[in-house]
Amino acid sequence: MIKGIEGITAYWQGALAMGVKEAKLETVEVTPMGEGAACEVGRYVLKIEPEGVPEFTDKGKYMMIWKLEDGVWKWDTDAWNSSLPPT
Repeated sequence: MIKGIEGITAYWQGALAMGVKEAKLETVEVTPMGEGAACEVGRYVLKIEPEGVPEFTDKGKYMMIWKLEDGVWKWDTDAWNSSLPPT
């Protein structure tokens, strides 16, 4: 589990260092979860160009929980997994 700005920053810096060059998200559905919260479900595509290895694309799905704080929607929790078979 990754928490906080420092943890999230370190995770994405590691992903970039491993060759992630592009990330695209496509929202499929957003469902309200009562006052001040919503659930977003969608698909992602990651273009990955690791050094010394042929580039490839990972495709999968994700779910994010958004929370309304002081009138601003903030990304609270997310989870994702690849739709590709294990290599």
